[in-house]
Amino acid sequence: MKRIPTILVELAVFASLGDTRNMRRIGRSSRFSSVPPRKITEMCLELHLFAGFPASIEAFITISPYLRRRKRNRRKPAVRKDQQETGLKLLHKVYAGNYEKLLQNMESLNSDLADWIITYGYGRVLSRRGLSLKERELIAVASLAALGWRRQLRSHVLGALNAGASIPEMHRMWDIISHTVPKALLSRSRSAFFSALQLDNRGEKA
Repeated sequence: MKRIPTILVELAVFASLGDTRNMRRIGRSSRFSSVPPRKITEMCLELHLFAGFPASIEAFITISPYLRRRKRNRRKPAVRKDQQETGLKLLHKVYAGNYEKLLQNMESLNSDLADWIITYGYGRVLSRRGLSLKERELIAVASLAALGWRRQLRSHVLGALNAGASIPEMHRMWDIISHTVPKALLSRSRSAFFSALQLDNRGEKA
């Protein structure tokens, strides 16, 4: 099973925290050139869902000078008519057995918010090409762990497992996160991360 590049996890954490110094350090490293620019770009775009637009914008400002320049035809992205259907299918893959409950919970909070999450978050952003679903879920885990959003972190740890991540891969993820996130924030995320692993029912050792 193909592993997510460690550098994507590190960048997601540093970008979520606004740590431009460490982002530039990675950009200057030899490891940076080993990751396709498309994956770096998609990571920066995805961050706005979990860390906010400011984190995404600053990530692009910081990382862009280090990305290899390629000629691309810039065009306005087309709005797909099937974005809601695509979003619901992707949501089902990520949340599996919790899918119906999640939809009910989102609708009970606010129907407009639920529609935005499904149509825009999953149907337009997370369904983009360039990163696998597993890679996207692991990036979400890194960002949410860095920011200490425990409820969302727990959901996306399970989502990463549903998307194909293994328990050993998740432990490697935590090792990376624990070396990049400040300890004060780390304590807020640890219990949510490992309680989600305990909930996994595939028989792997957590």
